[in-house]
Amino acid sequence: MTKETSKLLEAKSITTFDDLSPELILCIFEYLPMTDRYKSFFDYDTRLRQLVKRWTTYSREALNADIKKLSTDYSCYKQLSFENGGTEFIVAPEGAERRRYPINPQTIDTSSFHWSFHMTKDQIRIPDERIREILFRHTFRLNPFFYHQPGIASTKQDDEKRQRSFYDGDIIYSKRDSNYFKPWIKCNYLEIADEIFKNPQTIIEKALMPVVEAEWLKANQIIQEAVYQVWEELRSLEDFNPLKRHTCAYYEMILVS
Repeated sequence: MTKETSKLLEAKSITTFDDLSPELILCIFEYLPMTDRYKSFFDYDTRLRQLVKRWTTYSREALNADIKKLSTDYSCYKQLSFENGGTEFIVAPEGAERRRYPINPQTIDTSSFHWSFHMTKDQIRIPDERIREILFRHTFRLNPFFYHQPGIASTKQDDEKRQRSFYDGDIIYSKRDSNYFKPWIKCNYLEIADEIFKNPQTIIEKALMPVVEAEWLKANQIIQEAVYQVWEELRSLEDFNPLKRHTCAYYEMILVS
């Protein structure tokens, strides 16, 4: 056997990463978070890109954390309305986490994947028209009951214990939404509308508890469905990488007085 033949056989006996079967690569994926799969393999070659896109999805736990963060954001709550059934939003994947500010959303985490929420009434600039069409095809509406920061509602009677409630009770006395709340509550919760409007605020906050919980669950379901549809359509795009900034929603917020 010549040296050339020996070297050729030796070279052929070496298994490289490219020789691994899809099944073995998927086993490796099991040990990697979503972000590492995309960063390591998306731009490697067509085969690995297809495996990443087909067998990688977003974390439901992380999505729930992003929803909860939005639902306790008071700056967002102040802009929610009952007009037209609620304030319209889009949801977009983003390879970073941003702290929500009206003018300058500061990036606070660049190492993980998040879902960002944007009001369609704001100036939203999305460079890729394909992505823009998908995001705006799955808009949803959130009303002030989405704000879910628990608090304590005091009572007029000194001898009564303070009751657990939510801050949503003040929307009834808010000039901002007074024209929209009454028809909205009568349309959606007619059975308790009379009780709400004939009682003082402390009683109203207690009466609103079933509405608060029902609207919270409804909003969660609506957001989950929108995210699922957006994700499925976006990953059908051959070159879509959710971690690349050019695919995300760049936006400038409009101050709402």
